[in-house]
Amino acid sequence: IKNIINVHINSSSSYLSSIQWPRGSRCLVWITVGLGLICVLLLVFIILQHITITAERDLIKSYKNTAEKFNQTINSLQDSYTDLMTEKHQLQNIFSSLSQKNLELETELRNVSGRGLYKSIYMYCTLISKMIFVCYEFYISDEEKSWSDSRQYCRDRGGDLVIINTEEKQRFISSFIKQSVWIGLSDTENEGVLKWYVPLCLPSGHQTSNAQPFWWP
Repeated sequence: IKNIINVHINSSSSYLSSIQWPRGSRCLVWITVGLGLICVLLLVFIILQHITITAERDLIKSYKNTAEKFNQTINSLQDSYTDLMTEKHQLQNIFSSLSQKNLELETELRNVSGRGLYKSIYMYCTLISKMIFVCYEFYISDEEKSWSDSRQYCRDRGGDLVIINTEEKQRFISSFIKQSVWIGLSDTENEGVLKWYVPLCLPSGHQTSNAQPFWWP
């Protein structure tokens, strides 16, 4: 009976051991699950950090590109400002030169008016390119002559009868002419057909010819 009891007791102990073993497995499972969750959370955190760092890097790169473009714009504006200042100085020099020329013309006007050679002297300047001016001097004589004699009179003094080949010049001359005067138009070759004394290359689509209808009194 003693042996039987011992066997029974030993068998009971083995059974109890087999009952306790699954509890340790559950703990191991929970530990494994916990570690897995931690790994997942770490992975999510790493991904979020990567996205954040990438976005910040792109933003910094964008700021850098914007700063470079801004610096280029500043340099371009500085160059433009330098060019404008240079052009301003050139225009000031041209203005000073024209003012000096105007003073010389006024002096000449007083001199020739004192001698009674001319009735009036006028100066006309026009800009033919960005920095080039062309100036003309117009003299109106008190003497009355024929067209041919008037032209010869002008040529003897280094000039000629005025040729009007732009509307701007026409408006300027019309502003001070208040009486009948001779200009570079004549019908000496063909009665009734007015022509300039030299062929002209005219604006507004006119052909190169000395017969042109530009002058409108």
